[in-house]
Amino acid sequence: MTSFSFAHVADLHLDTPFSGLASVNEQLAQRLRDASLDAWDRVVQACVDRQVAFLVIAGDIYDSDTASVRAQLRFLRGLERLSQAGIQSFIVHGNHDPNGGRWSAVDTWPGGVTVFSTRDVEHAEVRRGSELLAVVSGMSFPERHVQENLARRFRRTPGDAYHVAVLHCNVDGDASHGVYAPCTLEDLRESRYDYWALGHIHARRVLQESGPTVVYPGNTQARHPNETGAKGFAVVEVAGGDIRLDWVDTDSWRFQTLECPVDGLTSLSQLGERLSSQALGLGQDRPMVLRARLTGQGPLHGELHRAGVQKSLLEWLREQSPEDLWWDDLRVRTRPPFDRAARLQGEDFTADFLRRVDETDAQQLVSALLGELRGNTSLASVQDFLDLEGLLADAPGLLAEAEALALTALEGKGA
Repeated sequence: MTSFSFAHVADLHLDTPFSGLASVNEQLAQRLRDASLDAWDRVVQACVDRQVAFLVIAGDIYDSDTASVRAQLRFLRGLERLSQAGIQSFIVHGNHDPNGGRWSAVDTWPGGVTVFSTRDVEHAEVRRGSELLAVVSGMSFPERHVQENLARRFRRTPGDAYHVAVLHCNVDGDASHGVYAPCTLEDLRESRYDYWALGHIHARRVLQESGPTVVYPGNTQARHPNETGAKGFAVVEVAGGDIRLDWVDTDSWRFQTLECPVDGLTSLSQLGERLSSQALGLGQDRPMVLRARLTGQGPLHGELHRAGVQKSLLEWLREQSPEDLWWDDLRVRTRPPFDRAARLQGEDFTADFLRRVDETDAQQLVSALLGELRGNTSLASVQDFLDLEGLLADAPGLLAEAEALALTALEGKGA
């Protein structure tokens, strides 16, 4: 088998509006809105620089099924550059842009671009001269809420070429994302493809390294503060049937969460300085949106829960920060100064409450709540704004915050 490479991209979400940030900082929101488009430009440039044989995009090119003109034309320009460089592009649409959207500003796609249909799995060849390098298979979402297991429709075509399947789906019921086109890892194995190029999960994950290789590359630019860390895509190098993944970062803005213990601090000025110092210590090489989680226990716990204190501290941090660092939020997860282990040994209401907290499965509790919210069709248009995925990722923290608030109320009443 001849050596070659291809790019695996997913979840571009071009023209993501960042609605929540727009309400507090319109200028920042506009810079972030451009970030998803800039990320796509970086994908294209990297593909050209690395001379990949082809590119696959596993769904959610646009952030909604009413994609803006500028998003559609920016996407088109990128595909034109790839076509001019002799790089084929293979595209499927997902739950955010089913069937390519409600309307299109694009009349004709450039040469070498294949948009897989919504009717059934289709297959396309990649050749280098007369040699067949790979067969790429894919199927797009016909509507947003696809509940069919589309993976079961994929079957490898005959031949020894490298076979790549492209699908937007949720493998093994990942509750942190909407369960669309649900399938199992075993479904993917049974199809006998060499590589499954997946989309939908906004995190870099290698579900299986070989037989077949199953990969989520994550999104190219984070869309909210719970999508932390580097974002980009995977370049897959194929040599003799073996593969190597090379991750390429494309994000303009990076979202991070830092944990700041308040233990030992006696004033808000000390806390402000510690937060500023931790932010500078992250040493990021690009602009950053930062969320802080305050933990630990001590005398500052009561101070932080006084009306207006959290908001005022957040405003101070924003005023002190450089232009390329934005403090998005402070999450107070501190505890009142008391010996939790000793209180657990008691026989009072507080001890009973703490034991109930320890018995609670935060992930299961929040997952059940998300199931109810996602089942409410009246919330379908605002689910992304509500950041339901972030709620599950933050489940343990939410439980800790609820405990701290309850303890503050109980202790205030002399419990």
